[in-house]
Amino acid sequence: METQVMNGFSISPQQKRLWSIGAGDKPHAYGCRCLIELDGALDRLALRAAVELAVNRHEALRTSFHVLPEMTLPVQVIGDDASGVWQPELDLTGRSPETQSREIEQLYSESAPAQLSVNRSSSLHARLILLSPGRTALLLRLSALCGDAVT
Repeated sequence: METQVMNGFSISPQQKRLWSIGAGDKPHAYGCRCLIELDGALDRLALRAAVELAVNRHEALRTSFHVLPEMTLPVQVIGDDASGVWQPELDLTGRSPETQSREIEQLYSESAPAQLSVNRSSSLHARLILLSPGRTALLLRLSALCGDAVT
């Protein structure tokens, strides 16, 4: 049996409360989702670099939660860098605006924060959605376990 060493921290009382509220069918169901529509030419590499810079600057955006065997509460682990933040781009160019809207709506609803932070490398996830040469959308998702009221 392989042993994995992980530097984890206990979760706060607020995180414990949020974890217990979300227990059951929808663990960690609270979070933030944001869809930003970007019009005009976009330097995708510069956008990616800017998001990664913000993630590298703020530990909360690199925090993940790991449920270890025989534990009921997770430990929080702070990642070293922004790896795991970006999901593959989704290319919807060439599809009708109605189809694009429908697919974005479905993607948005499927992006519930429940799947974001448990045993993943980061609580923030970003996905670029290509709509046309001059139109792009950015979907950002963050678990409430890493945010506060201002977030």
